Amino acid sequence: MWTVAAYYIQHAQGLRNEPRKHDQIWNAIADGSPRQRDVQALIWSAHLVSASLRLTAIEELLIGNPKVLRIKAYRRFNPEFIHVYLRDQTAHPSVEAGHEQKWKTRKPGLQNLQLSKCLEHTMSVQARLKGEIVSRFTSTGDVPHWIRTQVGKWLNLIEPSSKEK
Repeated sequence: MWTVAAYYIQHAQGLRNEPRKHDQIWNAIADGSPRQRDVQALIWSAHLVSASLRLTAIEELLIGNPKVLRIKAYRRFNPEFIHVYLRDQTAHPSVEAGHEQKWKTRKPGLQNLQLSKCLEHTMSVQARLKGEIVSRFTSTGDVPHWIRTQVGKWLNLIEPSSKEK
């Protein structure tokens, strides 16, 4: 999952300078005369959502309980949970019975974020999760040294963000 998330983030880098928001891209395409720039932004955005799906699954595994992650994410909108919001927005784009509060938290927050900020926050999540994985494997005496070494090498194969360079 880690490698796939990193792959999609690398392929979403075109959003780095994208000032528009998700709704603006969708509206441009729905109008029936999208420009190449609109289509490309939509593709990069889809890559970002694919990465978010994987990062959310990784964090759920690290926490050990998916409900705990959602409870933390939906107290109030917080870019630290952008991966959860992007994943849930794709899976549940409209209000579902019993989930109104989640939608009310997620939808306005995502509407107000530029796509470049979505990318930036997702890269921060990736860096944070990498730190958590490294910490778990380097602080656990139960894990043999050779496994800790291999996990460290594996995680360093993919540069999660320019912030870590």
